[in-house]
Amino acid sequence: MPQFATLVAQIKAIPFALYFSFVREERRLPQKLAQLRSHPQISKQDRKNLDILLRELPGLEHVSQDSFDDAFNDWAMGYTLRPEKR
Repeated sequence: MPQFATLVAQIKAIPFALYFSFVREERRLPQKLAQLRSHPQISKQDRKNLDILLRELPGLEHVSQDSFDDAFNDWAMGYTLRPEKR
């Protein structure tokens, strides 16, 4: 989690980096964050801790906890040229 917190802080410092897309899909940050958050092996408590950090990402700072799931998914899809259906 400390390394992830550092990553979030770096993204907040240079939010345009989220628009950078790697050729290799496995290195595309917003989509990988969404996959990490929805991974079946992540515990409920770990997901809750992860959400605390994710809510600091640009565009998610003021999203209420009740609407965070949809807002986060929309946020992640906003950084791809090929939006996938949920």
